[in-house]
Amino acid sequence: MTPEMIRQFWSLVSEIGRPDWLNQRDDDLVNLLLNACQKRYALSTVDTSVLNRYITLRLPLIREIVVD
Repeated sequence: MTPEMIRQFWSLVSEIGRPDWLNQRDDDLVNLLLNACQKRYALSTVDTSVLNRYITLRLPLIREIVVD
């Protein structure tokens, strides 16, 4: 995962982060974020897989950021 991809992802989270995400199940939230990234950025299959893992590992942080 490139630094640019990481920046783009966190930028997306800060732009569209919504408190109703806290009600989403983990799998649903991962899919929501992946779909948003795929719509905005041209992701390869490998990028999508890596991003899926990245998001999954950082869900607690994502939820924390959305609350603030």
